[in-house]
Amino acid sequence: LHHELQQDGRLYNLGEVPRIFLQSDFTLDDPRTFEEVIPVSRLLQSSSPSSSSSSPHTSKKRPSKRDLELQQSTRHSTKLLHEKLTHYLDIVEVHLTHQISQKSDIFFSTLSSQYELQSHMMQVRQEVVELRRSLRFLNKGMTENHLRLVRLCVQRSRQLQVYQKLKMISTVQQTQPNIQALLRTSDFVSALELIATTQDVLNHELRGIRSLRHLGSQLTELEKAIEHLMESDFVSFCMEDIEHRRKVMEGTAVEDVDIEERLVSVVQGMLRQRKLCFMTPLRERLIKYTKSYVLQVVSSYLQIPLETESEDNWLTVHLNDLGFPTWLALLNHLLDFLLIHLKSIQRSLRVLSSVCRAMVSEAPSDHHQHMPSQHCHHSEALSSPPA
Repeated sequence: LHHELQQDGRLYNLGEVPRIFLQSDFTLDDPRTFEEVIPVSRLLQSSSPSSSSSSPHTSKKRPSKRDLELQQSTRHSTKLLHEKLTHYLDIVEVHLTHQISQKSDIFFSTLSSQYELQSHMMQVRQEVVELRRSLRFLNKGMTENHLRLVRLCVQRSRQLQVYQKLKMISTVQQTQPNIQALLRTSDFVSALELIATTQDVLNHELRGIRSLRHLGSQLTELEKAIEHLMESDFVSFCMEDIEHRRKVMEGTAVEDVDIEERLVSVVQGMLRQRKLCFMTPLRERLIKYTKSYVLQVVSSYLQIPLETESEDNWLTVHLNDLGFPTWLALLNHLLDFLLIHLKSIQRSLRVLSSVCRAMVSEAPSDHHQHMPSQHCHHSEALSSPPA
């Protein structure tokens, strides 16, 4: 800024204006600022009369010369203050007018640019309105139906997935009744395969379904129960075959019993579950049954009730008392009974061997090592007829 300007032969220096007028927070509402700009207290002090002239006795008298001088001095000071403030105002007006005259071109240019910009914005607004109208027309006439078709296709796909899930859940919930129906026909292999398939579905396709969270553990317990049932049925079928053969030997059999098909189902189920120790319960049951039957036959030949004897060597003592024909008949009876045992065991082992061979031939080549081959060879050797 130029602090000095000359106009109409007068010099206007902006430095003469006190800095208090140029401050950004200048306001006459502030008492200190007002006192500094207009010193009212000094003006009142200079215009106040003397103490002697202010007494009540002299108030009605004519003003003294001193009072007149003070009043004249006060008016002069007030006039000087007014002229000084007017001079400050003139300086500011001149400098402000000079600044406005220098920036007028820029101001009017900016104002003109603003008018042009406003006109351009109105034109752009009208074009945007037309564009939106065209987009609404295109959306309604061309894209809306296609997008609705896409949404319907997605909705149909999701509903189909939900339907498949519900259908699968309904099928899984029928697993236990189906397993019970298969067990009633002794179809253990199909029951175990159904359990395995259902477990796989629960672990993958139906994973996270809260209503089926307990079905997996129930199927596991049912699988264990089927394993115990197969072991029990295997022993029962073998013992039933032995009992039938014994009755045939004694001539008391009523009808023929064919257990081979039931044995095949039980053996396939146990081999599928890798239960390779199912012969141990049969062995224990055969030993117990053989001992009981031998004691029963011997007691019938000796004609001595079993309950009346408590000594361990009573059988040897009484056998020594038998005659040779009776002893030979007893021996033939026991040997026939043991032969029935051997034939029944041979039949069971033949079934076991055939089942093992069938499973080995049906299994893939890379899974042969998991098949119970040693049990197949062992059962094959036992199933061969004695020399």
